[in-house]
Amino acid sequence: MTVTFVGYYAYGEFMQEDIISSLTSFPKNATEAFDVPFKNWTGPKVRVLEDVLSVLIIVKLLIGLPLNLMVVFYSFQTLKYTRDVVPSGSAANKAMRVIVVVIVLGIGSLVSSFNKLFALVAALLGPILQTILPLLMGYKIRRDLGSTKS
Repeated sequence: MTVTFVGYYAYGEFMQEDIISSLTSFPKNATEAFDVPFKNWTGPKVRVLEDVLSVLIIVKLLIGLPLNLMVVFYSFQTLKYTRDVVPSGSAANKAMRVIVVVIVLGIGSLVSSFNKLFALVAALLGPILQTILPLLMGYKIRRDLGSTKS
């Protein structure tokens, strides 16, 4: 949690709703960064990067979204409670995929401040997924294999 708070204090203050603005407009100095609203910053602005970064983010999202959704689909296909209901290639599996995509699009459409929701979920679940679960899984694997503590 300490890392999360320090990271937010160091970098979170500068992040804007529009990620492209955050990457192309900079404060003149620390005083301006902390005391002046973003729209009034007088530091350098790299406008040529706006188009380049926009294209790169779209490409990243077009590649990343299907990969992230595949994790959800595969989880349904292999979970012992759902694997018999939605086997790969079945009509039920295709319906499950459509329902998951509709839910994702619904969340994106219904949540007006998605950036705030994403930040909240990431702040709450990030430390658990990145610290606690790997430690617990490592302990479980060592215990199951009968390995000694390192």
